[in-house]
Amino acid sequence: MVPLLALVTLSFLIFTLLLFRCLRNRNHSALSLPTHPPEPPTISIPVWSLLRHWSQVLEYSALANIHDATKGQGHPGIFTASILFGLFKAYVVTSPSITIQVASKSHSRDFAFVPLFFMLNMGGIPAEKSKKLIGDDAGQGFKDDFHAAHVGNLALGVKHYNILDGFHNAWSPFLDGLKRQVESESTNQGKEVDMWLWLKQAAAISICEAIWGVQCPFSVEPDLWKDMWTFVENYHPAKCLSSHMVPWKGIKERDHVVDAFVRYADKKGSDVASPLAKAREVCIQSKGMDKQGLAECAVSMAAGQITAAAAAYSALAQVLAIPGLADRLREEIRNANLKANDNDSKSKSNIMRAADECPLLLSCLHESLRLNSLGATIRSITHSHTLTVKNKAGDGPTYFLKKDRIVWASGFAVHGSPTIHKDPRRFIPERFLGLRFPETQKPELFRSFGGGGNICLGRNVMRDATTAVLASLLMEFDFLPTDSGEVLSIPHISTFTFEQAVTHPKGNTVIKMRLRGGDAV
Repeated sequence: MVPLLALVTLSFLIFTLLLFRCLRNRNHSALSLPTHPPEPPTISIPVWSLLRHWSQVLEYSALANIHDATKGQGHPGIFTASILFGLFKAYVVTSPSITIQVASKSHSRDFAFVPLFFMLNMGGIPAEKSKKLIGDDAGQGFKDDFHAAHVGNLALGVKHYNILDGFHNAWSPFLDGLKRQVESESTNQGKEVDMWLWLKQAAAISICEAIWGVQCPFSVEPDLWKDMWTFVENYHPAKCLSSHMVPWKGIKERDHVVDAFVRYADKKGSDVASPLAKAREVCIQSKGMDKQGLAECAVSMAAGQITAAAAAYSALAQVLAIPGLADRLREEIRNANLKANDNDSKSKSNIMRAADECPLLLSCLHESLRLNSLGATIRSITHSHTLTVKNKAGDGPTYFLKKDRIVWASGFAVHGSPTIHKDPRRFIPERFLGLRFPETQKPELFRSFGGGGNICLGRNVMRDATTAVLASLLMEFDFLPTDSGEVLSIPHISTFTFEQAVTHPKGNTVIKMRLRGGDAV
């Protein structure tokens, strides 16, 4: 009964807003005639697409409409996305050159808006606590402090590498356990392993332990990682907003994670956590949040573990699909001499140098992210103005851009455009060779971490840790088809769903593994 009442109420509100909009437009048109060019071509977004993709709906719209644009048909790199019959409109940009044009007359949407929304929504933080973080005068101060906490602790340098050392310490036991599991096979034919399931536990827990320390709830409570994945894989903002009315799948599991972080606080687990975790805690506590509030915030901050596992699986599947590529990478890793030794740097483990010392391996990771990740730049028009689209032939059409309208510069479109990337649907291992940080060195080519004010703050830790995961797996194991001849399924952007930053696999995730021996790192 309650969900039906909510649906009727929502329908009435939409009808009222539509009526108001029609009357306003009618009065406006009766008073004056437009003296400016039209807005960019309008593409209507179906309601079902909004319900399915939520905040990613603009990315999917860009991906669906870029192909006509590159053929000279439809919109020339920018269009107006119309949502809920025109109640909400945004400019979607699928061209890096237009993004640059628009940038001079727009400003970056507050970096913290999206992460703060998910922090509140994912953790189920009630309204009275939300006001402490983002209400009234507290909002901007918290956003600035939260940003500073991340920038100060995730920048390249000693603090960054200390976190990577924590990752290596947590990762090594998982790797050793996998080696024992594979070695236990009585024959030399190898053992079948669900690589996605294993990475969901090993890579994800290692990332969390690197941040929250050895008392991390995911390390102390063996099955908690399953609860986190159940929640994240079923996450949708609308579900969390209505969880008090409908017991959606994953809500109970989320509450288990929150309770575990309350116990973490009771045991003063953050005493041995990373500087980043401590800085986050100070920032959140300074706004009057108790330990329950801290635990609720931790749910969204733990979601980064999902990205690391998905990125590692996707890159490994892509590498194994190209004959001879795994051996080329092993040769690169071997020549980089990443084996541990007593004279290792005091600030980082040798295997954690893979991103620095193995350019082809790093390029493979970036290329996999290009094919399978979300990355958008969100801006807002500062004042109404005209935009003349530039193209090879000279000036193209001129459009009118309205003040305060959101500009969504699509990462999907940049990554999939044949005018930007040669053969964009193909995995090319060498595509990003020579680019250690393509998101800042070549932002017009690579948007997986976003850009500008809303660029991913944890990208350096995620990238270096994931590269180390790939290096250690390739050097420790040979990978063979299963007894039924199956290989790892490769994630595809078409299966991208709301809760993902990197596409999760659909299909076979089991592979046969065999110990290599002498190349171990």
